[in-house]
Amino acid sequence: AKGISWEQTTTGEQATIEPSTKATIACPERLPLSASQKHLWVLHQLYPNTSAYHISMVLNIKGIPSFSALQQSLQSIVNRHESLRTVFLQENNQPYTKVLPRVELCFSVIDLTEAVEPAAEATRYCKKLAQTPFDLEFGPLLRSQLIKTEDNRFQLVLVLHHLIADGWSRGVLFQELATNYRNHIQGKAAQPLPELTAQYPDYVLQQQQWLKGEACQRQKAYWQQQLAELPELTLPSDGIGGTDFVSMTCTQTFSIEQTQAIKALAKNSGVTVFMLLLAIFKLLLHRYTCQRDIAVGVPVAGRNSSAIEPLIGFFVNTLVLRSQIAPQQ
Repeated sequence: AKGISWEQTTTGEQATIEPSTKATIACPERLPLSASQKHLWVLHQLYPNTSAYHISMVLNIKGIPSFSALQQSLQSIVNRHESLRTVFLQENNQPYTKVLPRVELCFSVIDLTEAVEPAAEATRYCKKLAQTPFDLEFGPLLRSQLIKTEDNRFQLVLVLHHLIADGWSRGVLFQELATNYRNHIQGKAAQPLPELTAQYPDYVLQQQQWLKGEACQRQKAYWQQQLAELPELTLPSDGIGGTDFVSMTCTQTFSIEQTQAIKALAKNSGVTVFMLLLAIFKLLLHRYTCQRDIAVGVPVAGRNSSAIEPLIGFFVNTLVLRSQIAPQQ
């Protein structure tokens, strides 16, 4: 971390981190975890071999890429973002993080062109790469692999642990990868990306200060009141008990006409499309459960400052949105 100065402002009880010259937060060698990281770290202790919190990305490449340019481009990103060089340690059952000064990214090419079914074999290999557990204490929490499926077709596989990245981070990573790769190909490696004004540890230290303040206590009191006596949602089940589960994703694609109708209904109702679809989802839950008090967890980006928008890191948070459903709705 840069030991950067900060000013904390509050807008609608939400802390905002912006660079300032008023105060300086020193960055210790042993860094605390952010609030979200603590939650995920505990889950990792309970289920150390789970891959549920791995972020897997596959970039399909048509043509023959420059291996050295890809390797240097990825290494530049690791050098740029402290979160990608962070390991998670513990002492007396208390976790802390440490930013390694240098991490050499392991990057290689695997040739599957001789396989009976290259595409299927690549899918199996990607799945194995995504499900292999990370060692939080040793690191790195990012792995990469270039897979050759045909003479001019490749797949770049990147897997990150959720502790160091989130959905927003994927966009940052791909954007920087594209810029770095283009610069290397065009011989512009000396033109680096704009310098980051903050690093993830700066955000964590600022959050630690905010958690001790009055604004945090007001928010805590609000949520305790908002979620008081929240009933458990009792969904119909198939009768299978136990703690093990298999998750599935259900994808629904709307036609252009349906999408236009949804947007029109939202506009006429004075709400966003998200609010409309969330209301429909809660009505569906009411139909299945006959319960009127329903809460749904919704992930939010958690990036309320321009200083942390370009960072790769774990900023996402979950808000619990509680509604009272009237049966006539």
